Amino acid sequence: MIRVWLDAALGNRYPPAMPATGWTVWLAAGAAASMGFLAILSVSVGLGAAALSESWRDDLARRATLWIAPPKATQPERMEAAATLLRDMAGIAAVEPLSDDAQAELLTPWLGEGAPLDALPVPLVADVLLHDGGPDPAQVQTRLALAVPGARYDGHGAWRAPALAAADGLGRLAWIATALISIAAGAMIGLAAKASLASHAGTLKLLRLLGGEDRHITGALVGRLTLLAAIGAFLGAVLGLAALRLLPTPLPGPDGAGSLQPSLAGGAMLAGAIALAAGAVTWATARIAASAMLRRLP
Repeated sequence: MIRVWLDAALGNRYPPAMPATGWTVWLAAGAAASMGFLAILSVSVGLGAAALSESWRDDLARRATLWIAPPKATQPERMEAAATLLRDMAGIAAVEPLSDDAQAELLTPWLGEGAPLDALPVPLVADVLLHDGGPDPAQVQTRLALAVPGARYDGHGAWRAPALAAADGLGRLAWIATALISIAAGAMIGLAAKASLASHAGTLKLLRLLGGEDRHITGALVGRLTLLAAIGAFLGAVLGLAALRLLPTPLPGPDGAGSLQPSLAGGAMLAGAIALAAGAVTWATARIAASAMLRRLP
């Protein structure tokens, strides 16, 4: 079946100097399939981390938090005073105090379901929406400290940088992994091409005796191996996309950002790009190996 595909794709332009079967051919195809599978995973992680980092960066730049510490008896009045003060500041678009239910939902992971929040000294929280970069957090805190005792303004600066650095670092690691996968696959395919050429040295000599030119012989060898590798990489990438669909949840991010599961069209484009990349790597490595082998033949 593979021979039929290859002959149809190549249009029988070249003599079958290298058969479409054999362990060396399957080694190259298997290496390309492995490259496709691992590459789709690493590329998806890289794209997801980049989207996650960008989403976090935008979301954190547009939000801050207002805290009103106990005592609980005066928290509502102090929250209203602090919210009124913040709404009059440049760079603040809105101040939205959280409802009791919303605040209970936020505390549930730490305090458990049905915790008696009324009996606990928890702060009141408000979500602050910013625009134009927001005000200077230190100046806001100074004004709040003078006007509203127990009020705290959190611009998220303490943990914004580490969170973004972690997402950016994950993206860089994914792209480094993609590069290493490509290098390893290229080396494996080059070894497979070299082994295949060595096993068909007699055929190459015969083709030369019959008047075959090196470029035609090289084209016959490289063309078949390149197509097989591209097909293998595409199938491996499709399997990688199927594996990504089995993941239970995407990476956490605002508005669903950071998903490792590309859309159908995006996945098809990624698989096609990986197949083209595998074909290019195979073409280059196999051509170098074929040229070196033919130069050594008498």
